[in-house]
Amino acid sequence: MLLLAALLSLAAAVFVALLLLSRQLPAVGDAKPHDLSTGAFGEDALRRAYEAHEAQACAKPCTAREQSLQRLLGDWLQKKGFTEAQLKVLAEFREQLVREGLLDSWWDNTLVFWRFCEARKWDVSKALEMFRNHLEWRKSHDLQIVETAVGYMPKLLAEFQFPELYQVKQACQFTHHKVSKQGHPMYFDRVGALDLEAIKRVSSVERLVRYIVWYQEATLVYRAPAASLAVGRLVTTSVYVLDLQGFSLSKFDSETRQLLKTVAKMGSDHYPQTMEKVIFVNASLSFRVVWNFLGAILDQRILDSFTMLGGRSEYKPFLLQFLDEADLPAFLGGQDTTLDFVNENGPWANHLPPLVSNRDDGPSNASNQVKWATVPEPSKHPPSARKKTAKSSPL
Repeated sequence: MLLLAALLSLAAAVFVALLLLSRQLPAVGDAKPHDLSTGAFGEDALRRAYEAHEAQACAKPCTAREQSLQRLLGDWLQKKGFTEAQLKVLAEFREQLVREGLLDSWWDNTLVFWRFCEARKWDVSKALEMFRNHLEWRKSHDLQIVETAVGYMPKLLAEFQFPELYQVKQACQFTHHKVSKQGHPMYFDRVGALDLEAIKRVSSVERLVRYIVWYQEATLVYRAPAASLAVGRLVTTSVYVLDLQGFSLSKFDSETRQLLKTVAKMGSDHYPQTMEKVIFVNASLSFRVVWNFLGAILDQRILDSFTMLGGRSEYKPFLLQFLDEADLPAFLGGQDTTLDFVNENGPWANHLPPLVSNRDDGPSNASNQVKWATVPEPSKHPPSARKKTAKSSPL
């Protein structure tokens, strides 16, 4: 009896997994990427749906986000190892969004569902509330999804211009730069050198926050997906290194506190499960006092991913777990002198939408987009759906 119950339970889990996966693939004969009406499951239906998905995937330009999901999501699903209970929560989460008319093709993939369900500890009602709030927040930040010459993306990501970028980056130094040994995009932030008054002389706090929203979206649409395509597996998180050199309580006035609180809450509420590791270096006693303030508004599981380190003798050996010395920025004791906080270095660098109109290193049309010709197809596909050669489409 117990063996029969176990087998039935396993069959149910497999069925739910196939249901989730198949609903991310198009129905045969339907051009829509995520048809909600199909009720056919099983090996043959899944194979035909996958082949239709592959044919559509290369039909027009698409961003790195779309490409990474098309190529690598299946492998990610298999390796993630969701429990039966988690699969049921994911299915319930999706079905409720369908019932409320909130699910379109941009959001209809298990990676999105996982981010919000994991962020709310698999409480489906709390995850749904978080997602609804996120959709409302996006409306107020021009983040509706639009079609561009290089694929679908948030409107703000495609249209926002920040001509004061170079001046702002003198007083607010952060950027993504290269990838870790494990394939994660590396983020560096000299938060201790933040000078809000200098920023206000060339821009405003409101525009800085808008730029940070643009930056977060660029990470989801370009940086993490491009790193995924480069390494051949889905990369969903970045490693964050925050340098506190120069931090003092005198800089932590009410306006600075409000800015940091806004940015921290934005990340926690709207960009969950995007941090692989957060490493504070040159952490002083005064910062630990401020950290108690910030820690009160962050989820405990986020806090658990943080590491607080002191000076170079302590932090450099730790950072070398993520980067070779040749790739570690010079200001952290490495040999890399190319980091300038403006021009990014990574597999995504030449594909980010331009923030300054006279830049010549960003995409202006589909013709200057490269193909990820060397990226392998996922090693595991739905049955009978394996390809002998890899396909690619422009970013």
